[in-house]
Amino acid sequence: MKINIFFLKSGVEFTKEYKKRLETVIRDSARRAAGILGLKKNVINFTVYPLRGRHSTGFSQAREWIILNIPKNYPKSNLRGLVSHEMHHIKTDFCNYSERKTFLDALVFEGLAIAFQTEQLKKSPRYARYNRKLVQKWLPVLKNQDLSSKDYNYYEWFWGQGKKPKFLGYKLAKYLIDQTQKNYPDLTVMDLTKKKAKDLLKLSKVKFN
Repeated sequence: MKINIFFLKSGVEFTKEYKKRLETVIRDSARRAAGILGLKKNVINFTVYPLRGRHSTGFSQAREWIILNIPKNYPKSNLRGLVSHEMHHIKTDFCNYSERKTFLDALVFEGLAIAFQTEQLKKSPRYARYNRKLVQKWLPVLKNQDLSSKDYNYYEWFWGQGKKPKFLGYKLAKYLIDQTQKNYPDLTVMDLTKKKAKDLLKLSKVKFN
């Protein structure tokens, strides 16, 4: 598998040494993820956009294209997790230029990508961590949504808009997959990835209308 890495120009300058470190981590993480996920791709392209601040974002734009928005001095482990997460999206074809998925698909695919990311790093990403109070308040709201619909506001649920807290969808997605893994501890993330979203929801034993 060929991995192309392109650095875009912005108002933030990365040194040559930092770019080389990023390239090494991206390539190593992508190849490792591809091996575990059984991805057989001829090529995967990464575009890296230098950011100000401390936070990063990643997007699987297409099945051969991942966008990484990265600041200076970004921790190696965080980058490994970000690449692993987006590589899992490529595995499930949860990409911007792919066919629109249902709300349930989005929840399951994000939950699985977080589980895969957690498996690689041995710790869950901070943005996906939840507590009982959050689940008790927002799970009933989620249950009232039409999960079979493709007409849902991804950014409202996953990034937090209006009254919804930031990263709410990621937290609830992680909760659903956590419940599934709790019920069936012998099933690996890869085992779960092979199943349909509606079947995973049943395995979670979280009752929806």
